[in-house]
Amino acid sequence: MTKEINVQPIPNLLFDSTQILIHRTDDVNVKSKSNKDISKCNTIYMYCYELGGALVFYKKAKLGNKNLLELPISNIISCEVTSQKKMIGEKLFCTLQTSNDEIIIQDKAAHAIKESIEHQKDKQNSVNQTKDITFTTKGISKTLSINPYEPSLQEGEEIISSFTTQYLGYVITNYRIYRNNYFTGRDTSYENHSISLIHDEYEDVIASNVERRTETDTVGGVDSRPSMWNYVQSSVRIQYNEEKHHSSSVESEVGDIIFMDDGKQVMVWKNFPDPNSIVQQINSAKSHFNAANVSTSSVEDPVQALKLRFAKGEITKEEFTEMKNLLE
Repeated sequence: MTKEINVQPIPNLLFDSTQILIHRTDDVNVKSKSNKDISKCNTIYMYCYELGGALVFYKKAKLGNKNLLELPISNIISCEVTSQKKMIGEKLFCTLQTSNDEIIIQDKAAHAIKESIEHQKDKQNSVNQTKDITFTTKGISKTLSINPYEPSLQEGEEIISSFTTQYLGYVITNYRIYRNNYFTGRDTSYENHSISLIHDEYEDVIASNVERRTETDTVGGVDSRPSMWNYVQSSVRIQYNEEKHHSSSVESEVGDIIFMDDGKQVMVWKNFPDPNSIVQQINSAKSHFNAANVSTSSVEDPVQALKLRFAKGEITKEEFTEMKNLLE
C-alpha cells in the first residue's frame, strides 16, 4: 500500500511521522461527476496536515489494490452532509466540492468525515498566522517572525525535546513549546487541543504529581537436564527441568508539566517521563527570552533611558529634571 500512495510528510517535521495515525474508513461508496473510476473505491485514508494533508480514495481487493485518487485537502472548497430517509434509519452523504469536481461519499460516518476535513483546513490556515518574537543569542538581541502553529522547523529553530504519539505531538524548541493535536487542531471543545506558546507567553513551568515508578524486566528460561537417577537406573530415562531467571529493575519518574501565566494554568502535559529534567530544559530555553525582555524594556522606558544619560554625564541635573517632568 505504501508504495502506491505518494502522499509525503511535510519537510523538517517536528514529530516522528512513522508514529502518527493514518485514519481509515472502510466499506464506503463513492461517486464523482468527472472520475468514474472512483466508484470502485471502498476505503478512504485521511492523511493529516503533518503527513501531507490529503484524502486517498483506494480500492482494496483480493486480486490487487489500487490507488484511485489522491485529493489534497487544500483543494476542497466546501464539504456538506445530507441525508436520505429509508424505511429504517437513513443514508448519510458527505459531498466534497473542488474547483473541477463533486465527490459524494456515502457512509454512516459522513459527519465525522466532514468534521475531520474542517479541522485539517483550519490547521492549514493556522500555520499562515505569524508572530514576531524577540530573544537573545550569544548576548545579542534578535527579532524575527515565525508561525507558532507550523509543525515544522523554522529559521534558526532547534528541537530540544520531541515526543510523538498517534494523536498528539509535544515539542520543545528554542522558540516555543507546542502541543499539537494532529486531528482536531485548535478546537477548544477537545481537552488536548493544539496550543503553541512562545517562551515569553507564559510566566512559569512546574513539574507536579511526580511519582517514582519501578519497572522490572525479568528474563527466564527452562533448561532440561538429566536426572541423577539415570546413573542409578539405566533402564529409565528421567529428566528434570531447571528454571533459570534473572531480572533487572529501572526506576523512573513520571508526572505532569504545568505551564502557568498570571496565576492560571494555560496548558498541562500529563504523565510525562522525567518531568523535572524537561522543566529544566524549558527554563533554559525560556531564559533567552527573559533576558531579551529585560533588555528591551530598559531601552524602551524613556525615564530609564534619561537616567542612564544623566548617570553618564550626558545631561545636567537641571536638564534631567526638566526632561523627567515633561515625560511624566
